[in-house]
Amino acid sequence: MKRSFLLSNARILLDGQFEPCSLRIVGRRIEEIGASLQPTVNDILLPLEGVCVVPGLINAHDHLELNVFPKLGNPPYNNYVEWGNDIHARHREQIRRTLKVPLRLRLFWGAYKNILSGVTTVVHHNPYFVHFRFGFPVEVYRNYSWAHSLVFDPKLPKKLGTVGRRTFVVHVAEGVDSLARDELAKFQALGGLRANTVMVHGVGLSAKDCLAIAEAGAGLVWCPGSNMFLFNQTAPIESMPANLPVALGTDSTLTGSASLFDELREAQKLKKLGGDRLLAMVTSVPARMFRMSSGEIVQGAPADLLLFSQRSSDPFRDFLSLDGSRVKLLFKSGVPIYGDESVMTLSSPGKRFDRIFVGGERKLITGPFRRMAGRIKAILPSFDFNGLPLELGEN
Repeated sequence: MKRSFLLSNARILLDGQFEPCSLRIVGRRIEEIGASLQPTVNDILLPLEGVCVVPGLINAHDHLELNVFPKLGNPPYNNYVEWGNDIHARHREQIRRTLKVPLRLRLFWGAYKNILSGVTTVVHHNPYFVHFRFGFPVEVYRNYSWAHSLVFDPKLPKKLGTVGRRTFVVHVAEGVDSLARDELAKFQALGGLRANTVMVHGVGLSAKDCLAIAEAGAGLVWCPGSNMFLFNQTAPIESMPANLPVALGTDSTLTGSASLFDELREAQKLKKLGGDRLLAMVTSVPARMFRMSSGEIVQGAPADLLLFSQRSSDPFRDFLSLDGSRVKLLFKSGVPIYGDESVMTLSSPGKRFDRIFVGGERKLITGPFRRMAGRIKAILPSFDFNGLPLELGEN
């Protein structure tokens, strides 16, 4: 018998609007959506008056194994090459110590950082590690090829020849000088500008570059927190064509925000975008860009859902004020993985979770969170969750 949930009397994001209705999850997928769904004997009933439901968020750019690092560097820089060379000279010993944390632990912390941001799917920029296949806490997009950048990846031309139908992800125009401004033209000359190309950052893009990207049917992932830290400038989002899809990503904490919620607020502050567009940048837009089946709440879609309490007359404004302490419940493929202790206990009777405190609020999260955190801290005693308001307390 598949597990079944009835999310009753919530405000659910449907076709860009919050509608009062109910939703049934059976197994891993959304089975029904309607105004008058009634509970069955198999349902775990979750009464959700005053609760908003949106798709589980998609972080369109992260380096999962690098989130144990704090921000490093002495900005501003002109381009990513300057930054990379500088931190390896200036912070060599800190990098060496941090990399003593085993890869598996660093990847798991990257996953949990995202869960605390309401994220259920991450687009990882680096190899698709075997660790992602078995019991990993978030979904990691896998139908991709990648290169770091034009300067740091000498195999880029060869990689472009083996992409096939997979999405090709690469950093482009990450900086404010001629090196960054010239990268799109060089990438285009290599034959890289295609409909299945996704470029990350784009700080140095011109209006002409943006038109070329749109005409090719390619996409852009915007990381404003990382851009502002490194260059005090970000991509020209406000002047991009309407048919150029733009998704949002955090980058890692080496340069980016501590959470995707913080990244959303940075984007809103910089470009004054509406909450509806920003929510789309972390749900439906990256889902289409990467050809994912998630990103919208429709019958038959994966049951990746983020639940939060409505506190004003505008659910979009409430969404932009979220942090990890205000996530009521997070479903990944129909399974609750993080949320309020009371709701998690009701939704998963008999299942064990790790108890943590986020912004002073008691939360339950899928394991092995506490074991992972303890092992990282044993190697890096100064690790403070990179600014997230998180405490372990007693389990």
